[in-house]
Amino acid sequence: MAELYSEKALEKANEIYETDEKVKKSYDASSALKAEGKGQWTRIQEVLGYIEQMGFERIGLAYCAGLKGEADTLTEIFAGNGVELSQIACQVGGKGCNPVGQAMTLKEAATDFNIVMGLCMGHDILFQQFSDAPSTVLAIKDRVAFHNPLAPLYSASWRSKLSKDALG
Repeated sequence: MAELYSEKALEKANEIYETDEKVKKSYDASSALKAEGKGQWTRIQEVLGYIEQMGFERIGLAYCAGLKGEADTLTEIFAGNGVELSQIACQVGGKGCNPVGQAMTLKEAATDFNIVMGLCMGHDILFQQFSDAPSTVLAIKDRVAFHNPLAPLYSASWRSKLSKDALG
């Protein structure tokens, strides 16, 4: 399998890094966190560090209602670090899962940055499509692999179940 490569795309990317101040700030913040955490920080620590580096003040948390306990724990941890989260569950407005409603509500709250936690496949995409603020995914919903979607890649048993023949 060949890796994609495009000189034209890379030239455009370099131009963006050099001229777009928001992109430069985000890239520099990420690089600083990588150096500071040295591969020893959890994703939660990295997100807290990124928020601090970027100077974000209004943080949204769009989460699956099934992870309410985890959302509350995360909110407590962030509060203990001086960061206030505005939570919004997926079932906002009584529409069942409502990722567009989550994004629109956080947009109305004028969040600077959003965290996505455990939204369903496809709902996470809709949320990001309608979110004005930059967002990161803290947890991917994967009920079988305990929210660790890479786990099957490390297991020969699971990899065999992922073949086209096994999937039908």
